[in-house]
Amino acid sequence: MAKETTVKLKTEHDSWFRAEVARGMREANDPQVKRIPHEEIVRNWRRQRTALAKRAGREDE
Repeated sequence: MAKETTVKLKTEHDSWFRAEVARGMREANDPQVKRIPHEEIVRNWRRQRTALAKRAGREDE
């Protein structure tokens, strides 16, 4: 890969990454964004994992 292409890709990725971080920070600071408690997330993942384990035939999960 040519050096100019590599530099351009790095620059584009850096710009994209910085924009994503800025967007995430705005969202994190937005009081309108619905917050989901960690405990609720854990319960949902356990439920999904159990269901998938049953589908896979592994009842012991």
